[in-house]
Amino acid sequence: MRPLRFVSYEALQRSGDQPQINHYELVYVAPLLPYWDQNTLLDEIYEKFNIAHSADFHGHSLSVSDIVAIRSNG
Repeated sequence: MRPLRFVSYEALQRSGDQPQINHYELVYVAPLLPYWDQNTLLDEIYEKFNIAHSADFHGHSLSVSDIVAIRSNG
């Protein structure tokens, strides 16, 4: 898996591959705080996981191959 660890989705697609769910592990779950727009939310997520890590987060900083899943409205 190491060669694929930091491959972007676009690079994966160019090579004819798709992400495999079994290559990922769930690292962090938290409720969504209210947000004005999706870009603001994504900026706040970037800051939380790259600059100002939460005390309860023990993973690595976000990288190009990480997936951030956002569930809203149920």
